[in-house]
Amino acid sequence: RRQRQMCIRDRITTGLFIGDAYSANNYFNLHSKNVSHVLSMTSEVDNLFPDKFEYLQISINDTADEDIISYFPRAIEFIEKALSEGTGILGNCTF
Repeated sequence: RRQRQMCIRDRITTGLFIGDAYSANNYFNLHSKNVSHVLSMTSEVDNLFPDKFEYLQISINDTADEDIISYFPRAIEFIEKALSEGTGILGNCTF
């Protein structure tokens, strides 16, 4: 059985990546992509490296009735902060 590779899966634009729990928990991959900020859109992923990365954890439910739009301003501000510092940011959820 092939083991799942832990890596940042997709680059949205320069410095902005999207991934899953595996991505958020892989220090070396985050570091290699110059990621300094991690935006977790789940309560199910621990912030494993608080001394190495700045985290914003937004605990939302993965349900159709979740008001995800209400979290956009806070998330966008966090993303813009990371990008303005010239570093990368990973947005992640559980899967």
